[in-house]
Amino acid sequence: MARVKLAPLNIFFNASRQPMGLPDISEPSAIDFQHLGLYTGGDVALNREVLKLFRGQCAQLLEQLQSEPDDEGYRYAAHSLKGAARAVGAWAVAEAAQHVEQVREAPAATRRAAIAVLADAYAQASAVALSYESGD
Repeated sequence: MARVKLAPLNIFFNASRQPMGLPDISEPSAIDFQHLGLYTGGDVALNREVLKLFRGQCAQLLEQLQSEPDDEGYRYAAHSLKGAARAVGAWAVAEAAQHVEQVREAPAATRRAAIAVLADAYAQASAVALSYESGD
């Protein structure tokens, strides 16, 4: 059996041990840029592209949830949103999406309330992502 040697992931750090190209991570954020940097190597352009894709996909999935889809559509949208959020380190969005998954069979008012919490968490993460994408 052949062995595959994997190259180590290199993330470059500045003097404060913060990955270069990432915002100040000493303050809590709606997006965990340190987590995101593990996948992008701290590449600013790649971070921006991933965050742009995240915002677009999540906006569509949230809209789908808000339109009260059938059971399969609801399950798909909530689960996909949770996965996308976890991929970029949007932990509050992921947690809210998980809650939306869990209340799938609850009364409509409970589902709508959970989706509203998810929408709020997404709005916060989206604002942080948009700010980062624009270089602020």
